[in-house]
Amino acid sequence: ISLMGAGLRRRGRKAGIRGNSVFRGVRDFSPRESYPSLFPRYLERPVPGMMVACHPGLVDDALRAVDPVTGPREGEYRYFMDDAFARDLAAAGVRLVRGSEGR
Repeated sequence: ISLMGAGLRRRGRKAGIRGNSVFRGVRDFSPRESYPSLFPRYLERPVPGMMVACHPGLVDDALRAVDPVTGPREGEYRYFMDDAFARDLAAAGVRLVRGSEGR
């Protein structure tokens, strides 16, 4: 993923657009994965400008028609709506910021 975005990252920096420093959250969307177990691992050794990929969503017929990855989306959504998400952020010393706040 880093290699695929290298050119865009260079162009963004030249244009003064700040990007993320590291990218975490890559997974295979296996239904066996427990997102509440995975997410704290993405927060290990946090660094300024870290970005964690996620794909939360509420699944409906329209989404089912175009996306085979529906169960994991709902699992992520439920986790982010649960108090465990805030506890995991606090335990890792991480806070959410807008991209413009960045590092």
